[in-house]
Amino acid sequence: MNQKIINKIWINALAILMTFSFGLICQAEAKSRSVEANAKASKYIGVAPLQVQFSAENSVTDEGTIRICKWKADGIGVQKGMIVNYTFNEPGNYAVNLLVKNSLGDFDKDTVNIEVCPRTIHVDDMSISLISGIGDSIKAKVVVTITDDQGEPVADVMVRGRWRGLVKGNATGISCAKGKVAFVSDSTSNEGAIKFRVKNAGVAGCRFIQAKNLIKIRPLTRTSQRPFNNNSKRTTTQAYASSPFSPPSAFHLHTT
Repeated sequence: MNQKIINKIWINALAILMTFSFGLICQAEAKSRSVEANAKASKYIGVAPLQVQFSAENSVTDEGTIRICKWKADGIGVQKGMIVNYTFNEPGNYAVNLLVKNSLGDFDKDTVNIEVCPRTIHVDDMSISLISGIGDSIKAKVVVTITDDQGEPVADVMVRGRWRGLVKGNATGISCAKGKVAFVSDSTSNEGAIKFRVKNAGVAGCRFIQAKNLIKIRPLTRTSQRPFNNNSKRTTTQAYASSPFSPPSAFHLHTT
């Protein structure tokens, strides 16, 4: 057979094959496009722990009915359903993928991005009081209140502080359900200032903002052996400890 004829046959066969393949590709694309996945989220950004509801209700199919809605993201596993709920406990950026299939096996995908920000906590309040020690010595008691950026008390926060002035040393405690943690200093019989500073506070998923984390008390005179009894709030700048046997004995209270 003439070589030119053979070449022509091959060219025609190749053209037919390419046309057939292109038709299959177009048909497959048209088939996959018969389903349109549409993922929606109730929140796209928020503070941990962030509760989000995901919905595929706006997904549509040209043929058949939607049978499968599958949600998947790193760290949250796989959930199935037209509407699903999930709580993101850890800060980070999450790409949540939706796969929708109809009764004919056609499918489509969509993605929503969720940004989970760290919850911030801070020292909301500090109070200080003087309590009696052994003999004529005294101790200082500080109560620290930890709240989040919504003003809600935060439990299980590891609070680390440091005593300075007349008494020195580190202090560590964990906040209760009301966000409070108490610290008591060593005893002292000297005159001068007792200071307490919150150095750090931490709990999983939260970021500590240092503010209003220093309180100081200064006993100036001791006119009786009766112990000081004062519960001064952080917002107080001058307080007194009184005794029925003598004029008030002043001490200075300062916060920053």
